[in-house]
Amino acid sequence: MKVAVVLGTRPELIKLAPVLRALKERKIKYIMIRTGQHYSNNMWARFMTELNIPFEGGIGGHNLQVHNCNHGKMVGLMMQRMDPTLTKEKPDLVIVQGDTNSGLAGALTAAKLGIPVAHIEAGMRSYDKRQPEEINRVVIDHLATYLFPATPEQWINLQKEGLMPHNHKEHIVGNTIVDAIKSIKIKSGRPIDEKYAFVTFHREENVDCPATLLKMMNGIMRIEQELKLKIIFPVHPRTKQKLTELGINHPSLVEPMGYAECLQYQKHAAVCITDAGGLVEESCILGTPSVVVRYKTDRPEAEKWGASITVGEISADNILKATKEALELKFKGHPYGEDVTDKILEVLL
Repeated sequence: MKVAVVLGTRPELIKLAPVLRALKERKIKYIMIRTGQHYSNNMWARFMTELNIPFEGGIGGHNLQVHNCNHGKMVGLMMQRMDPTLTKEKPDLVIVQGDTNSGLAGALTAAKLGIPVAHIEAGMRSYDKRQPEEINRVVIDHLATYLFPATPEQWINLQKEGLMPHNHKEHIVGNTIVDAIKSIKIKSGRPIDEKYAFVTFHREENVDCPATLLKMMNGIMRIEQELKLKIIFPVHPRTKQKLTELGINHPSLVEPMGYAECLQYQKHAAVCITDAGGLVEESCILGTPSVVVRYKTDRPEAEKWGASITVGEISADNILKATKEALELKFKGHPYGEDVTDKILEVLL
C-alpha cells in the first residue's frame, strides 16, 4: 500500500503529524505533498521538528509552492501541480484533513484520477456559507471514500447528507489533535506571572474586513482594561499586515510561536479568545475556556461540553460579554477521544 498525504497549513501539519509518524512506524510507503499554502519554510521546519515528523524528501516532501493568491487561483494551481505528482507516484489512497484549500485541491485531484480519498475531520459544519471553509469541507466530504468524523455531532451531520451509513459508528474516531498534544512535552510552569488572555485572529472574513478587525481589537482592549487581563497575541502574518494598514500596533502583539510554546500559553491562560477552530479544540483538551469570535461556531461540541462560548455578531460589547461568560464555564471534559490515529489506520488498513 502507498499513501499520499496532502497538506499545506500549519494546523494540517499539526493534526496529520501523528498520522505521518504512524505510517513511518508501520513501514507503510507514503509521500507528503505540501501545497505551500502556509509558506514560511522556517516555521514549517520548526513545527516538523517539534512534532517529530520525518524529513523524508526535504522540508515537506513534494512542495507545490502555491501561496498568496485568491481562492480560485490557489485551488486551480494546486490541482495543476498536484496532478502530475499523483500520476507519477500512483498512491493507493490520498489522505486530506479538515477544510483548507489544500484539502479541497487534494480531494478534487485524487477524485479526478480515480484515487480513493480519506477525509480526517469529516462532517464538521457551521452551516454558514460565508465562511470559505464551510464550502471546502462540504465538497471534500462528498468526494471522499472514507469519512472520519471526530464527534457524534459530526457523524450526524454526515448522516443528514446521506454520506454516513447508520451502522458505521466505529468511524467516530475522535480528533488527531489529541495525539498531537500528547506527543508534545508542555512546560508545567506558567509562562508569565500575570493573569492573561491568549488571543489569535486570522480568519479571512474577520481580519480582511477593517470594520470587523477594529471591533475585535476594541474588544480585547476592553478585556484588558475592564477584566484586568494581560493580552498575549501571537499575530498571524496576514493579521499583522491588516493591523499595520489600520495603524494599530498594540503592545500585546508578539511574533508567532512554536507549537510547544503556544500550548504552554494556552494551558495556563485564564481564557483563549480566537477565531481558529483548532485552538478551540486544543483549549478544550487543555482545560482552558475559549471565546469563538465568529458569527457561528463549527465546534458546537466544545460548547456542549462546557468549554466554549461563541460571540455571534461581532462587536466589542459582545466579545467582552462572551469573555465574562467564558470565565465562569464549568468543564465536563472533552469530546475528542484517545488514540485517534490508531483507530483511523485500523479502518484504512
